[in-house]
Amino acid sequence: MTITPTDAEQTKFKEFPPDAALESAFDPADRKFVAAANAHPEKPPILESADSKWLGWEGQLKKHCIKLEVLCRGKLAAIRERKTKKKQ
Repeated sequence: MTITPTDAEQTKFKEFPPDAALESAFDPADRKFVAAANAHPEKPPILESADSKWLGWEGQLKKHCIKLEVLCRGKLAAIRERKTKKKQ
């Protein structure tokens, strides 16, 4: 299985879901993981354990049948909550 970059920087992919909300929110370096999961016929889950931003994208990914498996969800959620409070 391969994914197809559509830009010179290789941060946009043909296999990335056509979704403006995901496109605008996702870190360019992380788009390859979404594209790979989406391109795979079995749609394997994306594993995440360190980047709390993924929790915010989980609902939108589900709309495209892309599953997120979060390791240590409680700890990651606490980190996300702390970061969110700092921004307010």
